[in-house]
Amino acid sequence: MKTYSILAILALSIFIGCGPKEKSIVIDDYQWLQGSWIDQDSTGIETWALQNGELAGNNFSSQENKIMETMRIYNDADGVHYEATVASEDNGKTLSFKLMYNSPDSLHFYNNVPEFPNHIMYKKLTDTTLQLTIKDNNDKGKSYQVYRMK
Repeated sequence: MKTYSILAILALSIFIGCGPKEKSIVIDDYQWLQGSWIDQDSTGIETWALQNGELAGNNFSSQENKIMETMRIYNDADGVHYEATVASEDNGKTLSFKLMYNSPDSLHFYNNVPEFPNHIMYKKLTDTTLQLTIKDNNDKGKSYQVYRMK
């Protein structure tokens, strides 16, 4: 009887160990996101910096002459997250998006809860150009390029 109990525990341990794992990335692999990025009409500047093992960012509006949004990308026990806080929306509530997909040159985050956005995507096109896409679950939103500032 002991043999069957030990085999059952061993089998269960192997089964649990082979289950799905939360996605984790090495934030350092996304250093291409670091720097300041300006949009085509020069109204917004998004800046990212690697700090304490995570990427911290903000979005500055030249029209408002102030930072409109703060962001961060980080690993935790639950996976990889993108957090965004816009002081003028939702009483400054921080929204969290979970990493849905990544490759060496792209990050795709998702959150089903807010009305907009549900998807936030960054894609490195070249060393000096990124494609940013922000959309809802019906593919409505915007996609635009930003350019590295020197």
